[in-house]
Amino acid sequence: MASGTVIESINNMDNVEELLKIMLVGNMLQEHQQINILLEQIKVMEENQSAVLQELADLKKQLNDMQEGKKSKLLANFMGKTKEVAKAQRTHLQGIKKDLNEKAKQVVQHFKNAGIKALYNVCNLLGVQDKLIALRDQARSSEMHMKNAVEKIAIIETELTSASVHFKNAGRIISGKENAVTMKQEENQAGRKNISLLKILKAHYKKFQKRYAEKAEKLDKAIEKYKMLEKRASVLDKLSENKEKVFSDKSMDSKRIENVR
Repeated sequence: MASGTVIESINNMDNVEELLKIMLVGNMLQEHQQINILLEQIKVMEENQSAVLQELADLKKQLNDMQEGKKSKLLANFMGKTKEVAKAQRTHLQGIKKDLNEKAKQVVQHFKNAGIKALYNVCNLLGVQDKLIALRDQARSSEMHMKNAVEKIAIIETELTSASVHFKNAGRIISGKENAVTMKQEENQAGRKNISLLKILKAHYKKFQKRYAEKAEKLDKAIEKYKMLEKRASVLDKLSENKEKVFSDKSMDSKRIENVR
């Protein structure tokens, strides 16, 4: 990303936008880039969470349209728990944005009072790296939730098929039929109905799991990029200090030579 770009994720974050503009004028391109790394990841996570919530709403409507009675209600309640998790994560993300914007406001005010020195160590003041790590941990937590959900759906699928087997065999016993229905036979006979509910749900949750895993991986890379920029800035600062020391030593040597003369 170009360091001079103010990306779209700062909607409703006017203090951050003002700070980024000040940093560009002050030629603080590295810090500007580091803050943009965070803003980009916030934007990606916002879009992902909105997509997950919308897909859950669409799935719930699809279940209601199928009118499978207790099975639909069971799965709707199951999705409701995931929706609660997704909403909590969205609230957490909004908290990160609010904190970033409030801290940016403080830095801008300090700049107006004290000048450019108020921008030194700005990324630490904003908590940029900590916020990136929080986003990464949130993505990993979501990935695990979806993984556990997929496993639970598989258990529900097995239990529903087993219950159907027991019910049908009870009926066969009452009617005097000798041959019992096996789990395999029931899976083949009821497979299409299960596919219409559980298979669709499992496919979506697997997609959610993969999506969050990809987000966590990208956030890991963003954190590494942030650290690389931080390390490079530290090296440049040391080189600058050494250069100033060399010039200072040479100046002192010149004065000594002049004094000898």
